[in-house]
Amino acid sequence: MDTLININYTEPILYLAIHNGHILRNPLKKTIGLSPLQRKVEEDPFTELFLSDKKNKIIQSASRFEYDLNRKKDFAVYQKPEDCWGLPIYQDYTLSSKDISFSKEKYDYFYHQISDIIEKFIEIHKKVFIWDVHSYNHHRKGNDAEFDSIEDNPDIILGTNHYKYMPDKWKPLISNIQNHLSSFSFKHKYINRADTDLSFDVRQNVKFPGGNLSQYINSKYGEDVCCTAIEFKKIWMNEWTQEIDLECYSELKKAFDSCDKIITSFLYKL
Repeated sequence: MDTLININYTEPILYLAIHNGHILRNPLKKTIGLSPLQRKVEEDPFTELFLSDKKNKIIQSASRFEYDLNRKKDFAVYQKPEDCWGLPIYQDYTLSSKDISFSKEKYDYFYHQISDIIEKFIEIHKKVFIWDVHSYNHHRKGNDAEFDSIEDNPDIILGTNHYKYMPDKWKPLISNIQNHLSSFSFKHKYINRADTDLSFDVRQNVKFPGGNLSQYINSKYGEDVCCTAIEFKKIWMNEWTQEIDLECYSELKKAFDSCDKIITSFLYKL
């Protein structure tokens, strides 16, 4: 199975980690032109940790290098370097139409599953919040190079698709979450502001306003469901070696968990 689904519907919040996965099915594993570590740099490894104690969660185990659930179906299967940050994904192999169709069938199955799950959430709770949890790189020049500019790389990004698909009724909630997360301070080492107590820099729709999955959910269910992407900058890990800074991760997790009360309070007033 490509997807771990653990849901009891006891609260109106659902957590997704759709880029957490690293597994490739055997035919692709033998032909892909990337090492496991190269793939992990572009995946969102360990985002499942933010969901570790959540009652309602969906965690993807298949790698985005087989099919990317956050892209439109026609672009969900990477076939050439232009599809995936210039990486030489298949140097001596061309994906067959059978390969592509098989991966797209799994893509379709996921979207069918999540639609059914969301509709059951709405039936039970009426109003629902969905976190689409990701992480992103900010050390693109290499492990021994300088970090990318902090001006363009906030610690946390909240993605609302610029409210193009999300109704304006959810704006106050997103603002409340942003202000709340910004009130936390922390220490970290994988950033160019190391060893300093700082408040989290939290912004909306910078670089990553949310991908296809949140667009789909908000456009189809937006009156009853608010799906917000959250991107944690990889200040809590070394994006090149995958070493986790447990202290920073713990602070991020504490801040993230504390949003639950704000969300449920808002939903129950609607």
